[in-house]
Amino acid sequence: MTEDRRQHDIVMWFYQTYPHLENQLFMVQNNTYSQAHGKRMVAMGLKKNVSDLLFFGKNIFAGIEVKIEYSSHPRDHVEGQLKFGENLIKNGHFFIISHKEETIKHFITLLIESPEKAQNYANEVNNYTYNLLQSSTKKTIIFGS
Repeated sequence: MTEDRRQHDIVMWFYQTYPHLENQLFMVQNNTYSQAHGKRMVAMGLKKNVSDLLFFGKNIFAGIEVKIEYSSHPRDHVEGQLKFGENLIKNGHFFIISHKEETIKHFITLLIESPEKAQNYANEVNNYTYNLLQSSTKKTIIFGS
């Protein structure tokens, strides 16, 4: 399973489960193909560490960072993703980072059905990533290990 496939599965589940909200969950394309393309994209507003998926609803905005089991990521990248999430939360929005598909689906469901519970749930999930960072001095973080 790749992150792309996991993200696809989550988006398809969302479209099937909440067809009336289809346009409220979308991906962020924050990958570049060359140095020149990267410079052009940055000039157009590309930002590092923005979540893979963004969700918005009435008075709700959320970043959803999708990982997969046993995937490895540079420590500074994961720290940057958490910082992006912390900025969302600090401004009254929502953020989750997880390598578990069902966890992300549950978070999305909470955003829609019970937003007051969503960030508390996400904080519990996000603690896993904070603990990974704290328990290792390695330059690479492996999810699900």
